[in-house]
Amino acid sequence: MTTNSKGLIPRIRDFFTFEKGSIKIIFALVLPILCETLLSSLFGMVDHMMAGQHSTHALNAIGLFNSPQALLVVLFTAINTGTTTRVAWNIGAGRIDSARRVMRTSIILNILVGIIVTVIGVFFAEPIIDYMAGGKYGSVYEKGTIAYDGVQVFQICSLGFIFTGVTSAITSTLRGAGENRIPLFYNMLANFLNVIGNYVFIYGVDFLGIPEMAAQGAALSTSISRFLAMAFAIIFLCCSKRSKFALRNKVYATNFSENGRSRKKLPFFVPDISISKKILAIGVPSMLESVIMQAGMLLFTKLVISTGNDSYAAHQISNSINNMFLMICVSFSSAAGTLVGQNLGAKNIDGAKYYTRTIVKLTVSICCVAAVFIALLAKKLLGLYTDDENVIRIATQIMYVCSFILVTTAFQNCYSGALKGAGDTKFPLYSAIVCTLLVRVVLAYIVVNILNLGIFFVWLATLTDIILRAIIIYIRYRSGRWEKYAKKASEE
Repeated sequence: MTTNSKGLIPRIRDFFTFEKGSIKIIFALVLPILCETLLSSLFGMVDHMMAGQHSTHALNAIGLFNSPQALLVVLFTAINTGTTTRVAWNIGAGRIDSARRVMRTSIILNILVGIIVTVIGVFFAEPIIDYMAGGKYGSVYEKGTIAYDGVQVFQICSLGFIFTGVTSAITSTLRGAGENRIPLFYNMLANFLNVIGNYVFIYGVDFLGIPEMAAQGAALSTSISRFLAMAFAIIFLCCSKRSKFALRNKVYATNFSENGRSRKKLPFFVPDISISKKILAIGVPSMLESVIMQAGMLLFTKLVISTGNDSYAAHQISNSINNMFLMICVSFSSAAGTLVGQNLGAKNIDGAKYYTRTIVKLTVSICCVAAVFIALLAKKLLGLYTDDENVIRIATQIMYVCSFILVTTAFQNCYSGALKGAGDTKFPLYSAIVCTLLVRVVLAYIVVNILNLGIFFVWLATLTDIILRAIIIYIRYRSGRWEKYAKKASEE
């Protein structure tokens, strides 16, 4: 029997066939997010490059802060995931006023979370960094050590968390509505200014009287850029003429009775309890998923630190490059969530399924090309960060694993984004508990502490985690259980 009679070639041809109309809709959502996230990741790479070019000391001080910061930032996820989904449902159903009330409540909740996270970062930085350093980078109380500088980086960056909260609330709202160009502009502008701030504060400017601040300078620039991002977001909303959420559009926040009639107006800084519950009903499982993943990454990073300075430096550099390419997956996943949410709000389940299939095919195809690029140009990319031959040698091996991670993540993230767009956020949580904690961390512990293998095998544990998570999420999507949220979305 020939290959054609089995239908393999027609299936391959069908996989790479897309409708022009749907491609236009998808890329109208994806390109602004992709540009924004790639530029943000690129600017993040520049941060690490500038710190690394200053000294390995500064690079490692920032590295000690990255994992705890990621764990704290996920507290915003409970609000932002719920915000994006609820806004998408309301936009799909044509309920603009309800979507605006979701944004307002999201901003208030994010400010409250920002205050909590800032307090944690400022007052508990020392024990957190002390735990991360594990005594390998000096004392957190001894000036001049990597651990001491890591504490200061943590405290300075924490001052910008409130600004991050407001910005992320506005961004998640606009993404739920499919208005992705505005976040591109204000985040890109803030990140560009962050790079300039890095140069000024890391290396110092004598004629301005600004001293060389190394890692602390990078942290100061980050906090300033977070404030600027918030300011730019508000300015763009004030000046916008087309956005459904433009501040010049005077829609007052109200509580509504079950029949939809207005009951009373609320002061701006008083959250709508009903909307808050709806946001958190979707967002809390997503937040817990992120907390589990970041907690796992924190434990994972601690294990990596124990493998030595060169291995840890190679890990940080590889992770920075890998995260930049993973932004492709993040962008398409966000688009999947928006389109699934809007189609469910419009009672169009077939449309939600169609866009999910199309986005998965696009993302996997693009990431396969990107994976080849990573493998072929690994050494040149790593050379942008450091000229240490041993670090480059170790990181090159890791980059080969990153190629496989990228393709697998593309598959997993798109289906996960579709589930979240439908409001099915509990199942990704369960998969994170099983795969991240019971697979990635446990395997990494065995590799490092029992088998005494190198950092390459630690990254293989990460690949194993992502493969299993992709399989579990796909099975959940194929089960069709997420479709029960369609009625809830259309009647929101």
